[in-house]
Amino acid sequence: MNIRAVDNLAPIRNQINSLVSSNSRVIELGCGDGNLLFKLAPKIKSGLGIDKSVSLIGSAIKQKQKNNIHNIDFIRKELGEDYMPCGIWDVSLASLFFHVIRTSDAVFLLNKLKELSNEIIICAICSPATCNQAPLLWFDQRFSTHYKNFVSYKKFGYMEGILAEARFSSLFIHNTYLPFLKIYQIKCAQ
Repeated sequence: MNIRAVDNLAPIRNQINSLVSSNSRVIELGCGDGNLLFKLAPKIKSGLGIDKSVSLIGSAIKQKQKNNIHNIDFIRKELGEDYMPCGIWDVSLASLFFHVIRTSDAVFLLNKLKELSNEIIICAICSPATCNQAPLLWFDQRFSTHYKNFVSYKKFGYMEGILAEARFSSLFIHNTYLPFLKIYQIKCAQ
């Protein structure tokens, strides 16, 4: 594991990239600065990244313009029960997103994505497998601005609890090289 988060996420983004089919229409909730969509841009038909952070979306838009990328867009919106994503997407993505929002919003958004997507791919924090991982995960989250939501996420049963509440039962779970992060791949019935 590396000290810098960006170094830890690169192999996971590669893993997610390998799961997304070429020529897909992709939406990403909680896209941050757009790194995952930029990685996918050469292979996808179109992409839309949504995040509430003014600075992160601003950075993504600047990078898009600087690199002259035309098949992805970014919008700044608060994601929760008040947000209604529109369109039909081949793939919906969320990477390290559902533990930073309220669990009720996470369940709502997952159910909405189920209606709008052929496939959902989520990279999320899962329950620590060992006693050594639990304090590391706690320390990582304790001083974040979303700690209250993380505590609720943990009590809810991590991503597995949210997926169960949203009534997802048919899913494939991919391990990552970080033992407390998993990738959940869900095929949606349309």
